[in-house]
Amino acid sequence: MPIGSDDTFMSREGFPEVPDWSWKVDRFGMFRFKEHITAKEARAAVNDLEYSLRDPNKHHKRLLRLVDNFGVSLAFTKMRASFLGLLTLIRRLGALRLATV
Repeated sequence: MPIGSDDTFMSREGFPEVPDWSWKVDRFGMFRFKEHITAKEARAAVNDLEYSLRDPNKHHKRLLRLVDNFGVSLAFTKMRASFLGLLTLIRRLGALRLATV
């Protein structure tokens, strides 16, 4: 028996709101350091940005990076954190952003 608004739920394929931009996985790998998952995900995002800045094929293009860790997303947005491991990565991110302006 449906509860609340569950009776209006329906399954569908794909995302019709988003045009087909032929998404692809650019890079993937294993974490090499034993550290908190927040620092690992932040490190992956910063390393991906560094990799993209070195690739001339990605210059003058808009790149979308999705981060599934809300804490990392907020820390990158505010450019601050109390966790030293994350703060170090935020400083690297800030340096990269400053160098590409």
